[in-house]
Amino acid sequence: MKNILISGANGFIGSRLCNYLYLNGNKVIGLVRKGADTSLINNKLSIEEVDYNDNERIAYFMNQADIFIHCAAQTKARSFDEICKNNVDLTLNMINISNNSASIKHFIFISSQAAGGPGNGHQEVRETDIPMPISWYGKSKLLAEKNIQKHCQKDWTILRSASVYGPGDKDFFAYFQLIEKHLAIHPGMSDKHISLIFIDDLIKIIDQIMYNKNAFSQIYYCSDGKIYTMKKFIDNLSLAMGKLVISLSVPDYLVSMTGAVAEMIGRLQRKLPILNRQKAKEFNQKNWLCSNSKLINTIDFKPERLLLDNLIITYDWYKKNDWIKE
Repeated sequence: MKNILISGANGFIGSRLCNYLYLNGNKVIGLVRKGADTSLINNKLSIEEVDYNDNERIAYFMNQADIFIHCAAQTKARSFDEICKNNVDLTLNMINISNNSASIKHFIFISSQAAGGPGNGHQEVRETDIPMPISWYGKSKLLAEKNIQKHCQKDWTILRSASVYGPGDKDFFAYFQLIEKHLAIHPGMSDKHISLIFIDDLIKIIDQIMYNKNAFSQIYYCSDGKIYTMKKFIDNLSLAMGKLVISLSVPDYLVSMTGAVAEMIGRLQRKLPILNRQKAKEFNQKNWLCSNSKLINTIDFKPERLLLDNLIITYDWYKKNDWIKE
């Protein structure tokens, strides 16, 4: 049995991770911000509301764990300073607290493919490539990674996940909603290449990385190893949902304009829209491919199912949980 502390336990990745590790016989403590929606987390888990600036309280929970998995992150913000406060500064604070913890042995950071940036042509990005993030989110994740490499005194591992989809996800959910209305939106006039990973595959990667000495002081891209296009993804999604769709391609400039308008409206409403100028920058890239060969060499990773099967599982979850009304 492992004693595991997880920040951002109420998020898409954090909640699925908490549930999986708990059901596999580990002692799990999940940290969430005050007032967070914990509906995705098993109610038998130990969930603790915290202020991440309360170092004494965070240290108390750190000292009850052997492994700390840092999932807490902000994906969109009103300014670069704001996202750095919640991604870079927070991570550095977690590093400092873990350094002073007598019990923490392994610090695992859930980063993102965005930290490495898009690829050139049709080449997959690898860990040896110079990171070239293009968005505030990607830049903040890279800065957090550098702090871990420079300051973390515990054994550490950084996982840069490709786009993650599956039950409980809110980003890809927008595509499900459109397909449900028989509409498919393709960002860009030419097809874009992407890497993906199903949430349960990512969770099992994290599980196999824990206490794995071969993974110490290493960065890994995490994907299912397949090369997809947005068209292939949408075709599989419409098949999984059993829907005939009308496909519309949206030019990159219109994606950028939509992001700018949505951001302006969001500022007026004091909300952070899913699509903004930073997200539009990422959408407009033609290559979001990453290689998982280093990961395979370390843990012999293989995805359990094909994209279509995973999309069917995800669609069924959305219906069962009333995210999509039949």
